[in-house]
Amino acid sequence: MIPRLCRWLGRTANRVLGPMGLVLLRTESPPDPMAEMLGKLKGVIAQPACVIDLGAARGAWTRAALECFPGVKALMVEPLVEHEAILRDLSHQYPRAVYELAAVGSEEGVVDFHVSEDLDGSGVYGCHETPVRQVPLRKLDDLVRGHGIGGPYVIKFDTHGYEVPILQGGRKTLAEASAIIMECYNFKISPTSLYFWEMCQEMGRYGFRPFDYVGTVRRPTDRALWQMDIIFLRADNNVFRHQSYRVCREDA
Repeated sequence: MIPRLCRWLGRTANRVLGPMGLVLLRTESPPDPMAEMLGKLKGVIAQPACVIDLGAARGAWTRAALECFPGVKALMVEPLVEHEAILRDLSHQYPRAVYELAAVGSEEGVVDFHVSEDLDGSGVYGCHETPVRQVPLRKLDDLVRGHGIGGPYVIKFDTHGYEVPILQGGRKTLAEASAIIMECYNFKISPTSLYFWEMCQEMGRYGFRPFDYVGTVRRPTDRALWQMDIIFLRADNNVFRHQSYRVCREDA
C-alpha cells in the first residue's frame, strides 16, 4: 500500500512540476555506516574470535557484527543502566554475547559520567548543565580476562573523547586485535580527546594504521567536518604490503 501511494504521489507531483521544467527523481537510500564498515573489514581480516563494543548503547553495532561474523563471541560495555534491558535481551538472543555496565578507562574504580537528555551524547565529559552520576570504571584488559574471551578481536570505540585512557587500560587486548573502529574528531571535544590526525599517530604507537573511514558527520552551522569512524588495521596487514596505486590481483 505505502509503495503504491509513494509512486502515485511522485507521478502527481511531476505532473504539477513538469510545466515548470522541474522533476522529482528517486534517490537511493544512503548506506548504513555500520554495515558499510563491517563489510569493508570482512575482506581484509580473518574471522575474529570476539567483537568488543565499547559504548554499546542499544547494541546495534554488536547485532550487525554478529550477523557479519557468524559464530563470534561479543562483549558489550555500556555505562548507562537505561540500556540494560535491551542489552540483556540481546544477550539472550545471542548466547555468545555478554555485557558489562561500566565505563572503560586506564584504572579500576568509579568515574563521574555526564548523562545527556537523549542519552546518545552522554560521556565522561559533558557540559555543566548535564546531570552527573558515578558509574563503575573498568580496565578493558580486566574485563576481557574476567570473561575468558580470547582473540583475535575487533574493537569498536564510541566513547566521546575518552579514547586515550581506554587504550592505556587495554594494551594486552590491543595486542591481540586485528581491527579497531573508532569514532574520531576534528575538534577538541574533551580534555583527553585527540584530533583525528593525532589519533592516527597514537594508534601507530599501538601497531595500527588507518585503512578507511565511514560515517562522516558535519557541524550543522558551518558544515565543518565534526567526526568520522576510522577503521584501523594492524600495520602488518596485507593491505599495506604494496605501496602502488594499482595492486595486481595475484599479489593482493
